Amino acid sequence: MRNIKDNLAIEKTNATIIGMVCGSIIIAFLYLTYTQVLFKKFNLNTVIPYFLFCFLLGLCAVFFSKTTHIFNQRPKQGKDIIMTIIFFIGLIIFYAVVGISNWGAVFTLDLSNKLLVILIALSAGIVEELLCRNLLFNLFIKCFDNTKWVLIWASLSSSVIFGLIHLANLTHQTFMPTLQQIFYAFAFGNMLCFVHIFSNRMWPCILLHFLMDLQADVNQSVSVQPWGPLLLDYIPVIIISVLAICFYNRDLIKEY
Repeated sequence: MRNIKDNLAIEKTNATIIGMVCGSIIIAFLYLTYTQVLFKKFNLNTVIPYFLFCFLLGLCAVFFSKTTHIFNQRPKQGKDIIMTIIFFIGLIIFYAVVGISNWGAVFTLDLSNKLLVILIALSAGIVEELLCRNLLFNLFIKCFDNTKWVLIWASLSSSVIFGLIHLANLTHQTFMPTLQQIFYAFAFGNMLCFVHIFSNRMWPCILLHFLMDLQADVNQSVSVQPWGPLLLDYIPVIIISVLAICFYNRDLIKEY
């Protein structure tokens, strides 16, 4: 009798937990160190080698994970299509609320600053997604592959790490805005985990992350926001994303 484990792409590779842990630590350390050194010092002379470096780190993440897929064969959506529709409607609303005004500000910049912002956002999208939604996600799949709820545990664990990575920003900003970044990065991480699960591809995650970071002040310290609106924006993201992953995982249990 088959189980979910039989269709997990990482199980068909020779990737090991120790290798993926070491790779994750090395990639995260190099990425965070280089980013913090260049923070507020980005210009066209520094951002191009930075982008190439991030692209290389992304390739390293793929090397350590041995695959960019979750499943060998993308499973059927199952009966919970309504939950998936709710998720993607929420995703559209989320980007309409959070993203559109930021994108407008970017395209008012002069050409050099516009290119600067685009390359920084694309760099983050590539390396952070291939690290967190690919390498770390597959690492936690390996860790939880004997549990029924492997997808939900891998999603929550990788999203927690994704949030905690933002502790590195304490080098240039105070604790409270960093805490808020950790919170909404965790929410955003769960949302992207379902996108990865549903699509079984990395490029949608990279694209959505890029669009989220496409802000005119992407290389500036963030300021404290009121907690009320922040919670109203991101708690629904967490709830809908986690429920969507739970329903999808439940369907996989029934399928296998």
